[in-house]
Amino acid sequence: MIHTLPALPMHNKAAETKRKPLSRKKRKMVADAVELMFSNGFKKNFTVISLAEKLGTNETTLKNAFRQIMKTTIYDFFQNSRMQAAIIKIKEGYSIGEISDEMGYSSIAHFSHAFKMHFGIAPSRYEWEGKD
Repeated sequence: MIHTLPALPMHNKAAETKRKPLSRKKRKMVADAVELMFSNGFKKNFTVISLAEKLGTNETTLKNAFRQIMKTTIYDFFQNSRMQAAIIKIKEGYSIGEISDEMGYSSIAHFSHAFKMHFGIAPSRYEWEGKD
């Protein structure tokens, strides 16, 4: 699964002089981290430490580069991607059980709780109300 990295926001001159420019190496590291994160679909099969080891770096360097480029944490990026995929699956008519399994949750209850925490509404209610 390929994910496109967002463009970096434009910085004013004062901000640019305070920050080091992001290297191609860091950008590639983040792109590779995203690819590894989704290597098993939406089932979480990684830790930040395991990602860093596979990328030949350390946890702190990976976390900092990821936050600089993606403007969010590794976990939040993964979780948001999973929840957005779940919305698409609901709209496509998949059952909550099928979605829960595909997203890698251990139970429907666990998925439902995560969905409600993320969107403020239960997935069954989202499905029933036909949200857009």
